[in-house]
Amino acid sequence: MLILQKNDRVDWNRIITDLERNKVCCYKLSKRSGIPRTTLLGWKNHGNRPKLEDGLPVINIWCQVFDKEFDEIPVFDFYEPYKIKPGISPAN
Repeated sequence: MLILQKNDRVDWNRIITDLERNKVCCYKLSKRSGIPRTTLLGWKNHGNRPKLEDGLPVINIWCQVFDKEFDEIPVFDFYEPYKIKPGISPAN
């Protein structure tokens, strides 16, 4: 079962990029998922975020291709604080 923390977001860019690197181009992904190619490109390139239910076909394909479980999909914390490199002081 997928449990997202408060600020976690599904990393659609990484999911679609992983599939493309594994020879599932946006055209094939569109045909298999039933989601328009332009919509998939919006999720990947422009940071558009679908409702989880709308993206389930893509997640299912990702899980099949990589033999992973649903709770292993890539996520990120949208509000993760910026980390300052050691030895660099922040600007005043």
